[in-house]
Formats: sequence, structure tokens, C-alpha cells
Amino acid sequence: MSRKLTRGVNVYQFQKFINNADYALVDVRSEQEYIGGHIPGSIHADMYDSSFGDIIVSQIPKDKKILVYCYSGARSARSMKSIEKLGYSEVINLSGGIRAWSSAGKPVERGSKRIERTDL
Repeated sequence: MSRKLTRGVNVYQFQKFINNADYALVDVRSEQEYIGGHIPGSIHADMYDSSFGDIIVSQIPKDKKILVYCYSGARSARSMKSIEKLGYSEVINLSGGIRAWSSAGKPVERGSKRIERTDL
């Protein structure tokens, strides 16, 4: 069995991963939080929704590495184990969440459009 890799990284490290095509970006917050502001290009999958795993698997190929974030980094840290169990080899959490991201002056989109990652 292959070794799984899960870890937390800071905003600047996270941004480098976002710019790499090997990674898919997932916002694990509620729909209301996602509409209020999310990192551009992120897929929305509420970790408390019963369809969480189905959304991840249907939109992200298993050969991709996963980047996750929430508001502060706590929920996304908890979601890492669930995503790992779906068969993804690497899951990386944004330490400090979107709060740290926006505090660092990084871009945030607002609105309800769900991103369908057809380019993966």
C-alpha cells in the first residue's frame, strides 16, 4: 500500500501548490461561507454534507493531490482523513484557513457559482 501524505502549510507554500496542475483545490466550508468568499478556482464540498465524498470523487481524479481549506484550518484539517480514505495520496491543509489567506492579501472570489473542474 502506498504511503499517504497529509500536512499543513502556510499561505505562501499553499499558493505555490495552487499554481501546480497536479493539485486540486477544495473549500470544505458550508455553502453560505463559500458564497461569502472563496479562493478562486476552488471546488466547493461541504465536509458536513452527506455527499462530501461523492463530490470529491466525481470532480477530482485519483491521481491529483488535494489542497483543502476552511475558515481557520480546523475543519479542513479534520477533512484530510476523510479525503485520504477516498484514495488520494496527498492532502495538504491551509494552516490558518481563508482567514490567513485573505489577511495576507491573497485573492478571494464571492458568489455562488460552483466550480466544475473539467480541466483536471
